[in-house]
Parts: sequence; C-alpha cells; structure tokens
Amino acid sequence: MKKIQNFVFATLGLIAIISLIVGAFYTAKLFISYLNEIDASIAAAIIAASGTILTAVLTVVIGQTINKKREIEDAHRVFKIEIYSKFIDFTINWVFSQSRENRQAIVSSL
Repeated sequence: MKKIQNFVFATLGLIAIISLIVGAFYTAKLFISYLNEIDASIAAAIIAASGTILTAVLTVVIGQTINKKREIEDAHRVFKIEIYSKFIDFTINWVFSQSRENRQAIVSSL
C-alpha cells in the first residue's frame, strides 16, 4: 500500500513539475510575442523593469533562505552543545577511572 501511495505522489509531483515548465514556456513565448508587437523603446523599458523586479525578488528570497538556514543551525547548536558536553564529561571520567584502576592494579601487585 505504501509503495502505491509513493508511486502516486511521485507521479503527481512529476506531472506538476512538467506542467509548471510547460506553463512557464508558453507564458514566456506569449510575453516575447507581445514584446515583438510593441514599440522597441517600450519593450526595452518593460524588460528593464522586469529585470529589476526579478533581481529584487531573487535577492529577498535568497536572503531569507540563508537567514532561515542560519536560524535552524543556531537552534540546533544549543542541543549539540549539551550532547557534546555530556560526551566529553563521560570520556574524561572514563579515562580517569581507567587511570585509577591501572594505578590500583600496579600498587596491589607490588
């Protein structure tokens, strides 16, 4: 049952991705045909404005993605510090206990 469900979701995801690509292609084709019909100076202004808007949106999206990743890493850092501290304490205590046992074994053998 789980394999069928995974197959259905994968198929739907693939269809959605293909639909988005085809839709973007036809939208770009329509936009380019529209730009060919209007005056060149107006088309240049539209392209420049579109480029500015696209750059601003991409900058904000990339910045937010980087900030979110940094927040997640900072949130995990607290838990990592706790686990690493416990591990280091355990390791140090184990090494010292082994050292004490070795000293006691040496002293008792004398």
